[in-house]
Amino acid sequence: WAAATSTARARVGQSPLFNFTLNFIIMDEINKLQGQILEHKAYLYETDWVVSRLAETGETIPEDVKSKRAECRVKIDELRAQIKVLESQLVDAENVQL
Repeated sequence: WAAATSTARARVGQSPLFNFTLNFIIMDEINKLQGQILEHKAYLYETDWVVSRLAETGETIPEDVKSKRAECRVKIDELRAQIKVLESQLVDAENVQL
């Protein structure tokens, strides 16, 4: 993604319309990634009771739930890192004039 945007910037230049469009595309991608984060967080929230049950009664967490919760946490971290990269590519909105 980073290489594609820098190549596009080099070809087209820093026209206001290009910057606006690029920001729109980047924000759309960020919104999609944030939606994925929410899906993973929803699973964690839905299965929090299993963790509470472990703390209260000592009953173990099923391996599939434990594994998926761990996967969700890793995926959330990966998605947040992708969002940081995309945010760094946003063109300063104050410099975008139509």
